[in-house]
Amino acid sequence: MTTKWYAFNQLKGSRQKRPPVGKYVLVKLASIDPVCLPQGIAVGYRKNSAGDKQCPYFVVPGLHTGQVLAWCDCLPDDFTWPFAKQEQ
Repeated sequence: MTTKWYAFNQLKGSRQKRPPVGKYVLVKLASIDPVCLPQGIAVGYRKNSAGDKQCPYFVVPGLHTGQVLAWCDCLPDDFTWPFAKQEQ
């Protein structure tokens, strides 16, 4: 099985492929120190700031920083994050 990653640029708004709002996906996070640390992979979901489709961003439960570089929709549709309360 090949995993397809889609680049994410918050400035492109709705002019890029995005997962559905609220669906858990894998996200690739930029490293805070590229010399010493690799990029990270986490579980997150997409929201739109103030409901505006031109302002997408990802919520990553448990992490409060990190620029999302890409996302991958490889988790099952019924995936649940046991300790996160998802706000939509």
